[in-house]
Amino acid sequence: MHTHTHTSRLNSCFLMFTNTVCQPVIEVIATCPAIWKFIKGSAKTLFVLEAVCFAASYGVYYRMNTNREFRQHIHENYPFVLDYYYKIGEIVGDSTVRQADASYWSALKKSD
Repeated sequence: MHTHTHTSRLNSCFLMFTNTVCQPVIEVIATCPAIWKFIKGSAKTLFVLEAVCFAASYGVYYRMNTNREFRQHIHENYPFVLDYYYKIGEIVGDSTVRQADASYWSALKKSD
């Protein structure tokens, strides 16, 4: 009984909010083609920007996953990025990459 009363209060608050706030905004958008055009253009731009960011982040991840020299460059210039890469790899499953890179780089420094 108490839960039903609480739910009905939430529903009435939601309806009051949608009628007083959302409805006028929707009416303005529907009657003004310039606003609607701006919203559609912004949504398209946001979608393209998100796709570009996803492609770039996948490209960096792929290169880090396949190129030890690139990981070394990232380690020297952006160590926090490499740390996140290692953490994700440890969560997903390959927990030996960090140790393999560290031993390879230390052996490389000893040979110099």
